[in-house]
Amino acid sequence: GRAALRASRALVAGRFFPVLWRLAAPTTMFSLLVGAASGIAVGILGMLAPGVREALTTYGVIAPGPAAAIDILTSFVSALAGPLFAAANIILYRALVAEGPAVKKLEGST
Repeated sequence: GRAALRASRALVAGRFFPVLWRLAAPTTMFSLLVGAASGIAVGILGMLAPGVREALTTYGVIAPGPAAAIDILTSFVSALAGPLFAAANIILYRALVAEGPAVKKLEGST
Protein backbone atom coordinates (compact mmCIF):
# COMPACT_ATOMS: atom_id res chain seq x y z
CA GLY A 1 0.00 0.00 0.00
CA ARG A 2 1.83 3.03 1.31
CA ALA A 3 5.28 1.59 0.66
CA ALA A 4 4.38 1.07 -2.99
CA LEU A 5 3.11 4.65 -3.27
CA ARG A 6 6.34 5.95 -1.69
CA ALA A 7 8.40 3.86 -4.12
CA SER A 8 6.39 5.17 -7.08
CA ARG A 9 6.79 8.71 -5.87
CA ALA A 10 10.54 8.18 -5.55
CA LEU A 11 10.72 6.98 -9.15
CA VAL A 12 8.95 10.12 -10.40
CA ALA A 13 10.47 12.66 -8.01
CA GLY A 14 12.32 15.41 -9.84
CA ARG A 15 11.05 14.41 -13.28
CA PHE A 16 7.27 14.58 -13.07
CA PHE A 17 6.62 16.21 -16.46
CA PRO A 18 9.01 13.98 -18.46
CA VAL A 19 7.37 10.91 -16.90
CA LEU A 20 3.90 12.36 -17.52
CA TRP A 21 4.82 12.90 -21.18
CA ARG A 22 6.19 9.36 -21.47
CA LEU A 23 2.91 8.09 -20.04
CA ALA A 24 0.51 10.35 -21.98
CA ALA A 25 2.10 10.18 -25.44
CA PRO A 26 1.70 6.43 -26.05
CA THR A 27 -1.76 6.40 -24.45
CA THR A 28 -2.92 9.21 -26.73
CA MET A 29 -1.36 7.62 -29.80
CA PHE A 30 -2.87 4.19 -29.08
CA SER A 31 -6.28 5.77 -28.38
CA LEU A 32 -6.23 7.53 -31.74
CA LEU A 33 -5.17 4.33 -33.49
CA VAL A 34 -7.91 2.31 -31.78
CA GLY A 35 -10.49 4.93 -32.74
CA ALA A 36 -9.30 4.92 -36.34
CA ALA A 37 -9.23 1.12 -36.49
CA SER A 38 -12.73 0.93 -35.03
CA GLY A 39 -13.98 3.48 -37.54
CA ILE A 40 -12.42 1.61 -40.43
CA ALA A 41 -13.82 -1.71 -39.16
CA VAL A 42 -17.32 -0.25 -38.79
CA GLY A 43 -17.02 1.28 -42.27
CA ILE A 44 -16.05 -2.06 -43.77
CA LEU A 45 -18.89 -3.72 -41.88
CA GLY A 46 -21.23 -1.06 -43.28
CA MET A 47 -20.10 -1.85 -46.82
CA LEU A 48 -20.43 -5.60 -46.37
CA ALA A 49 -23.66 -5.83 -44.38
CA PRO A 50 -26.56 -3.93 -45.93
CA GLY A 51 -28.51 -3.61 -42.68
CA VAL A 52 -25.64 -1.83 -40.95
CA ARG A 53 -25.35 0.86 -43.61
CA GLU A 54 -28.99 1.82 -43.31
CA ALA A 55 -28.80 1.69 -39.53
CA LEU A 56 -25.79 4.01 -39.47
CA THR A 57 -27.45 6.59 -41.71
CA THR A 58 -30.78 6.76 -39.85
CA TYR A 59 -29.95 9.82 -37.76
CA GLY A 60 -28.16 7.89 -35.06
CA VAL A 61 -30.95 5.36 -34.54
CA ILE A 62 -29.45 1.90 -34.82
CA ALA A 63 -31.47 -1.30 -34.96
CA PRO A 64 -30.58 -3.96 -32.35
CA GLY A 65 -28.97 -6.40 -34.82
CA PRO A 66 -26.57 -3.95 -36.47
CA ALA A 67 -25.90 -2.26 -33.13
CA ALA A 68 -24.82 -5.56 -31.65
CA ALA A 69 -22.52 -6.21 -34.60
CA ILE A 70 -20.95 -2.77 -34.25
CA ASP A 71 -20.55 -3.17 -30.47
CA ILE A 72 -18.93 -6.57 -30.87
CA LEU A 73 -16.58 -5.29 -33.56
CA THR A 74 -15.45 -2.21 -31.64
CA SER A 75 -15.06 -4.27 -28.44
CA PHE A 76 -12.90 -6.74 -30.35
CA VAL A 77 -10.67 -3.94 -31.69
CA SER A 78 -10.38 -2.48 -28.19
CA ALA A 79 -9.54 -5.88 -26.71
CA LEU A 80 -6.76 -6.32 -29.25
CA ALA A 81 -5.34 -2.93 -28.28
CA GLY A 82 -5.47 -3.55 -24.53
CA PRO A 83 -2.06 -5.24 -24.40
CA LEU A 84 -0.51 -2.20 -26.14
CA PHE A 85 -1.71 0.09 -23.37
CA ALA A 86 -0.44 -2.30 -20.70
CA ALA A 87 2.90 -2.83 -22.46
CA ALA A 88 3.51 0.93 -22.67
CA ASN A 89 3.01 1.27 -18.90
CA ILE A 90 5.19 -1.74 -18.13
CA ILE A 91 7.97 -0.47 -20.39
CA LEU A 92 7.82 2.95 -18.74
CA TYR A 93 7.92 1.41 -15.25
CA ARG A 94 10.88 -0.82 -16.08
CA ALA A 95 12.75 2.11 -17.63
CA LEU A 96 12.17 4.21 -14.51
CA VAL A 97 13.35 1.39 -12.26
CA ALA A 98 16.46 0.91 -14.42
CA GLU A 99 17.22 4.65 -14.31
CA GLY A 100 16.75 4.73 -10.57
CA PRO A 101 15.43 7.61 -8.51
CA ALA A 102 16.18 11.04 -9.95
CA VAL A 103 16.55 12.62 -6.52
CA LYS A 104 18.93 10.87 -4.14
CA LYS A 105 18.29 11.23 -0.42
CA LEU A 106 21.09 12.76 1.59
CA GLU A 107 22.68 10.46 4.12
CA GLY A 108 21.07 10.80 7.50
CA SER A 109 17.97 12.63 6.18
CA THR A 110 14.51 11.20 6.70
